[in-house]
Amino acid sequence: MKLETLSLGAVEYGEEDVYSFEQGVPGFEELQRYLVIQPDRELPFCFMQSTEDASISFIVMNPFLLFPDYQFDLSQAVKDELLIGSDSAIAVWCIVSVGDRQEATINLLAPIVLNIDAKKGRQIILHQSAYKTKHPLTGLSNQEATTV
Repeated sequence: MKLETLSLGAVEYGEEDVYSFEQGVPGFEELQRYLVIQPDRELPFCFMQSTEDASISFIVMNPFLLFPDYQFDLSQAVKDELLIGSDSAIAVWCIVSVGDRQEATINLLAPIVLNIDAKKGRQIILHQSAYKTKHPLTGLSNQEATTV
């Protein structure tokens, strides 16, 4: 299949590449099918691209690259919904935002959890957490990045 996207141009993909988000992504509940695309292997950023609306994509990154102590527990209900049987099937991404002054932040409060085997995903909200929706990506030393 082929998708003409705003951010990436033409993208070729197969049905086996599509992640199903049964609940959508908060704010985009009507969109339930996404691709994860890494256009440059040298950069830590990927795009989570809707296959249902070519104008909708999110910049995402693996939060553990900058925040190695980042951690949270998945409820049994989420594990069941995503058909997660082992931790090896899990990938975690967080949405990156770029502000008006080109300041990039990462949303550690609402990670995207993917079952890479079952091709299912969900953005979860970490209730009662010290994490925020806007942790800065710029100006962090390694020490600051690890003390979230």
